Amino acid sequence: MENARMDALTYTCADTYAPSHLPDTIIHQGATANKAEDAKKKKYAFLMDRFIFVPVAMETSGGFASEGLSFLREVGRRIGAREKDLVIISCQIGAAVACPVIGLLSRQKGLRFSMLFPTIPLIVGWFLIGFAYNLEMLMFGRFITGFCSGGLALTAPAFVAEIAVPSIRGTLSYAYFFNFSCGILYMFTIGSVTSYQLQSCLSILPPILFFLLMMFIPESPKYLVENGKTGEAIKSLMWFRMAETPELVKNELKKLEDATLAKKDILVVNEVKFCRRETVHPILIAGMLQTLLQACGELPVIFYTVEIFESAGCQNGNVGTILVGVTQIIVIAISSLFIDRFGRKPLLIGSEVLMAVCLIGLGCFLYLKEIYVGSVENYGWFPIISLVGFIAAFAMGIGPIPFLVIGEVIAPEDKGMSSAVIIIG
Repeated sequence: MENARMDALTYTCADTYAPSHLPDTIIHQGATANKAEDAKKKKYAFLMDRFIFVPVAMETSGGFASEGLSFLREVGRRIGAREKDLVIISCQIGAAVACPVIGLLSRQKGLRFSMLFPTIPLIVGWFLIGFAYNLEMLMFGRFITGFCSGGLALTAPAFVAEIAVPSIRGTLSYAYFFNFSCGILYMFTIGSVTSYQLQSCLSILPPILFFLLMMFIPESPKYLVENGKTGEAIKSLMWFRMAETPELVKNELKKLEDATLAKKDILVVNEVKFCRRETVHPILIAGMLQTLLQACGELPVIFYTVEIFESAGCQNGNVGTILVGVTQIIVIAISSLFIDRFGRKPLLIGSEVLMAVCLIGLGCFLYLKEIYVGSVENYGWFPIISLVGFIAAFAMGIGPIPFLVIGEVIAPEDKGMSSAVIIIG
C-alpha cells in the first residue's frame, strides 16, 4: 500500500510472432510487450485514482515491458532484503538466548567448561550455513552460531579478568576484542574471494583451534577455590603465573580464599543485598555501557559494510570491508597500550564523540548524494574516511571497555546472572 491505496496487478502475455506484431518486433525488441502494457493502461484507466495499477506484460519470446519489469525487480529486491534481515536477526536472537544459559552454566561448571561447550555446536552451525538448501536451515545455522558467539562473548572476558593480575587486566581484556576483530577481518577477507559455502567451511577452523588450545589451559583459580579444590587452584595459579613453587602463589591464593569466605557470608543475605545501592549502582553503570555499545550502530555497520561502501560510490565494497577490519585491529593494538595508563573513562568519552562526528559526516554525505544527485561525486573519499574513522573510534573505547567494566565494577557474588542480564539488555 502507498498513500492508503492498494496495489492492483494485471498480467498479459502477448504473442511476439503474431502477424500484427511482427513489424514492431523487427524494429524494437520488447515492442509487443510495451504495446500490451499501454493497452492495459488505457483499458483500466478508471482504476488509477483508487489503486496503484501495474500492468505486467511479457512476450512469448520472454521479454518484459519496462514498467512491469521494474515492478518485479523492486519486489525481488524487497523480498531479498527482508530475507537478509531475517538471517541477520536470527544470529542476534541466538546471542540473546545464550546469555542466561551460559551464565548459569558458568556458575555450575566454571568458565573454562563454558567456553569449551559452545565450540561443538558452533562447528555444527557453520556446517548448516555452508550446506543450507533453504532459508529456514540458513536461519537455524545462524541462530546456533549466534548462540555460541554470544556465550563466548560473555565468558571469555570474564575468564581473562579472573586469571589476569590487576596491573595488566585492561591490556589483556583488549586481547579478547583484538581476537574478535581478527575474526571479522578473516571473514571479510575470505568472503571477498570465495563463495559463502566455502567461507562457512573455512570458518570451522577457528573453533577447532580454540578447542584444542583450551584443552591445555587450566580452569580459573577463582572458580577452583570457590568449589573447594585448593590443590587444583594452586596448580592453576602456578601455571598462569609461571611459578616454579607453590610458595610463589601463596599470597594470591590467600586473597582468593578470603574473598570466597566473604562471598559465602554475603550470599546468606543475597536477596536483601541485591536491592541495595552498592549492588544496583554498578549494575546500572555496566548496563548503561552495554546499552551504548548496542545502540552505537557498530553491528549494522559491520553487517552492511559492503552495501554502505557501494552506496557511497565505492566500486568494490569488499575492499572497503578489508580496510575496515585492518583499521579495527590496528586501533585496538594501539589502544591496549594506553588503557591502563590513561584509564577507561577518557578512552570511552573520546570514542563516543569521534563516533558521533563520523556518523554525522557519513549521514550528511549520503543525504546530499540522494537529494542533490551529482553534488558530491567528487568527494567519494569522504564516506570512506567517515566509516573507517567510525570503526577506529569504536575499537578505541566503546567496543572493548563495557566488557572490561562488567568484570571490574560488579561484585563477584553478583557477577553470574547480572552479567547475563546486562549483556541481553
